[in-house]
Amino acid sequence: MSPVLELRQRIELLSTIILRQRDLLRGLEDQLSTAQSELNSTLDPMARLPFEISSDILLRSSCTTWEMLSMPTRVSRAWRNIALGTPAFWTTISDEGVAPAKFPELLQIWLRRGSSSLIFLSLRHLRAETFDATFATLSEHRHRVETLDLHVGPMEQFQLKHYPLVALKSLTLSAVDGIPFSLNWVHQLFSTSPHLVEFNLLHPKFLASSWMPTPLTLPA
Repeated sequence: MSPVLELRQRIELLSTIILRQRDLLRGLEDQLSTAQSELNSTLDPMARLPFEISSDILLRSSCTTWEMLSMPTRVSRAWRNIALGTPAFWTTISDEGVAPAKFPELLQIWLRRGSSSLIFLSLRHLRAETFDATFATLSEHRHRVETLDLHVGPMEQFQLKHYPLVALKSLTLSAVDGIPFSLNWVHQLFSTSPHLVEFNLLHPKFLASSWMPTPLTLPA
């Protein structure tokens, strides 16, 4: 056998052994991670409390941002099970601290974890380029949005009339940089929210217009 062929075979053998050892190492690392998680769960006082008490503790934590809400899911398996098993924990949804382009994706997770619970939705950083994706995600859950805090830019970029929020009871509106509100736009928003009972307008300023709305028909 030539020296070149012998060296190539040796290299191939060593490469195969290295790959096997890497697979073995990955398996051992997975076992170590599992054992560490089980130890954390065993030592975690939350794991020894009745689920109802642990769940109530989470609900009193005043978490409002995605980063705060997702934190318990990274502490231990016990904390994660409690957080994911408490739908009411995920009912306050805010885009605070979330990149606008990433929010529609996180919103899907948020809504799924909240199950069928009514939600408080705060959109303070909504962008025209992510508006449709955000409200398209909300569409199948429109019967769950009970409270909305909306901070928007030019009204024509945000056509909420295409996404009626049929369960909305409380609405707070504010405009980016004091942009005037369009009466027509506000009226369209009202007309798609038949159960609205509370409306807060921050720093109200309206575009000059001779437009007069048709009377709203409110539910009895």
